[in-house]
Amino acid sequence: MPDPASCRLSGGTSPDETVASVLALKTIAVVGCSPNPARPSHYVAAYMRDRGYRIVPVNPGHREILGETCYPSVADIPFPVDVVAVFRRPEEALTPILQAIAAEAKAVWLQDGITHAEGEELAREAGLLVVFDDCLMRRRMRAPGFTLIELMIVVAIIGILAAIAIPKFAELIRKSSEGSTKGNLGAVRSALSIYYGDMEGQYPAQMASMTIAGKYLGTVPLVKTPSYHADTSVEDNGFSHNADGLNGEWWFDNEATSPNLGQISVNCTHTDSKGSIWSAY
Repeated sequence: MPDPASCRLSGGTSPDETVASVLALKTIAVVGCSPNPARPSHYVAAYMRDRGYRIVPVNPGHREILGETCYPSVADIPFPVDVVAVFRRPEEALTPILQAIAAEAKAVWLQDGITHAEGEELAREAGLLVVFDDCLMRRRMRAPGFTLIELMIVVAIIGILAAIAIPKFAELIRKSSEGSTKGNLGAVRSALSIYYGDMEGQYPAQMASMTIAGKYLGTVPLVKTPSYHADTSVEDNGFSHNADGLNGEWWFDNEATSPNLGQISVNCTHTDSKGSIWSAY
């Protein structure tokens, strides 16, 4: 990569604020882009590409430069561009400037040694930012950035914010999962009540029976008991909650002689974020 001073001829009087505004734009059409790595139009474009800019080469003599499709003119580019950077002799600069205006670009950049008073004025009148007789690469290299101390401060602030935000975010996720389970519990109980009515006082043999043909439930929904058990739609049956594990699944009392026949709850004796035992819901 040539030294940035090598693309410097003279001039460079555009205001820093204008330069900064142009450098904040991200799609640059490079008029006169050369396939020769020794040419400023090539290595400046390559440098800007490597810094995250989208480079669109413009050169009627080539189909591809820098691995990008090359267009004969700015007018032939089939998508919007932000900046039209001109690497042509001053007497050839007016056409790409007019095409930049017609394409509704946001800025025109005339590289070192290139000025065109008429074209620059027309661009300004059309609302475009204009930088003339200046080097994109050198200006980008001189763009202000973080000092080491500033970077350390930013990292420290991010660390503090993360320490505060991550636990709060985790708690929000937990409450969201708990709310999902409680909502699913209500839905399952409602479906069971409708089934019981339709079947004239008969409960299903198991919860999955209510999913047949999707009349009462499309599927058995998930139980989520965050921090304790994996999400599951498994069902356990019997007189009482399974003492073998209480693994956070559904519990459905389907014993005909049970006083709790037809009861559905969560098979977990851990507590939710409010301190309530899951199986008590």
